[in-house]
Amino acid sequence: MGVLGSIAFSVVKDDLFGISQTDIPSWVRLEDEDKIGKRRAKEAVLAAVEWDNRFHCERSIVINSLDNPFTKPLPDGRVIRQEEFATPGKISIAAAVSARDNVLHAMTHACQQLDQPKPINPPIPITEGAIVGIQGLTVIVKLNTVGEEHSFPWFEEGMAERNASAFKGYSVNNPTYFALGSLTLRKFPLESSSNAHNFAKTSDIDSFIRGALNLSPSVSIGSSQFEQVMNQYQSAYNEEAEKTLIP
Repeated sequence: MGVLGSIAFSVVKDDLFGISQTDIPSWVRLEDEDKIGKRRAKEAVLAAVEWDNRFHCERSIVINSLDNPFTKPLPDGRVIRQEEFATPGKISIAAAVSARDNVLHAMTHACQQLDQPKPINPPIPITEGAIVGIQGLTVIVKLNTVGEEHSFPWFEEGMAERNASAFKGYSVNNPTYFALGSLTLRKFPLESSSNAHNFAKTSDIDSFIRGALNLSPSVSIGSSQFEQVMNQYQSAYNEEAEKTLIP
C-alpha cells in the first residue's frame, strides 16, 4: 500500500505463517494471536492481503479476537448474532467461524476512510424519520417513533458480501446476508461495476444510490431515491428473514 508508512507487526516468528516475514504487509497488525491460533491467524492475515490485492484497502488494519460474540438489535426490532465485528481500521473475529470468510467480508467495513459518521445537514426526511449521518454505506436514521438514532446497515452489508463474493471459495452462512449480497451483485456486477467497492471506502452514498437506480451522475439524490433503495434492501432482508425464521 505504501501510503501509511511502516506499522509494526506483532508476530515475528516466520514459522507462525509458513511464509517469509517480508511477505507480511506493514499495514496489517495481529493482536491476540494466542487466542486466534496459528492456523486461523494465517487465514485471517492472508485473507486481508487477498482482499487488498483486488480492492486496495489504503489504511492500516488491526485483526484481533472477538472473545464474546454478542447480539445486536436492529431498527425493526429483530436481533442478529455477531460472530465478527468490524469498524474502520479493526476486525474482530470469533473462534467458531471461518477466519478467511469473516475477514473477506469485514474488510469492506474496516477499510472505510471515515472513523466517525459524517453528519448530514440538513437531514434528509424519509417516511420513518430523517437521515442524519453516513458512515461508509451505513445510513444513520433518527426515527420519528422514538427520537433515537439507529443505523440502517443493509447497503454496506450487501456491498461487503458483493465484494467478498469475488474470491474463490468464499461462503456466507447467514441467508439474509446472502440475499443482500445477491441484490447488490445484481445492481453492481463485479466486472461491469469495477469501482463500486469504493463507495463504502469513501462514504460515497450518492453514487451508490445512483448506481442502484441506474441514474445519471448528474441526478441529485434526495428523499425519494434514498427511500426507494432502502425499501428494496429492507424487503430483501425481510423476505429471507421470514423464510428462515430469524427473530
